[in-house]
Amino acid sequence: MIIEQISPARADVGDLIRQSDAYLNKLYPVESNHLESSEGLTKLNVLMLGAFSDNALVAIGAAKILIEDVPYGEIKRVFVTPQTVDKVLAIGGDF
Repeated sequence: MIIEQISPARADVGDLIRQSDAYLNKLYPVESNHLESSEGLTKLNVLMLGAFSDNALVAIGAAKILIEDVPYGEIKRVFVTPQTVDKVLAIGGDF
């Protein structure tokens, strides 16, 4: 597994974001989901990481740094493909 900083503009990132949105929209009402848009993830204060297995993007995560009275960060996206979750559970280890 290789983890590296990635661009939210990548086509494979967009695919995982769509999968994530669909999954979360099944679990929660739309008004309860505060999903950061793909455009919002391109801002300079956002760090997006991707996990690759066999050169395929299998997980994404994004954090946003905000500066109010005190700087803080928010986790904006975390998604692991269902196939990767199943693979990790099947081998009983780390992915």
